[in-house]
Amino acid sequence: MKNRSHVINLLFMLSLFCVFAVTALLVVILGADVYKEISANMDANHNARVSVAYITQKVRQSGPDSVEIRDLGGSDALVLTQGIEGITYETWIYAQDGSLLEATAQAGDELFGQSITQLESLNIELSEGLLTLSVTDVYGNTHDSALNIKSTGGSL
Repeated sequence: MKNRSHVINLLFMLSLFCVFAVTALLVVILGADVYKEISANMDANHNARVSVAYITQKVRQSGPDSVEIRDLGGSDALVLTQGIEGITYETWIYAQDGSLLEATAQAGDELFGQSITQLESLNIELSEGLLTLSVTDVYGNTHDSALNIKSTGGSL
């Protein structure tokens, strides 16, 4: 009788241990999925915030009369014009091939953009001194921002 009792106790402890091990494994698997999702959301938000902050700062560094929106291959491009020693330079900020790009060149020269961050699309509107930005990150989330360019003038 005592041997049978020991066997039942042993089986109970082994089954309890197996339940514990399976539960621990499920918690680890669920935790990994949650971490992956949180990490992806943080990356998406970071890229969108960096894009909006970068564009906003570039516009603030420029005068209100130097900001234009132009078409670049069917997409909006922000063009900031600056004259240095009689030469006109243009800084183009645009989204292409999943990246936010910036290129600075003399007016009319070919553009070679440098990647700033990942960004799917950039939509820009300029109306009565209000610059409206709408960026779409690589995960499809859209973030909007508005900037009054008449008050920027490089004095902020």
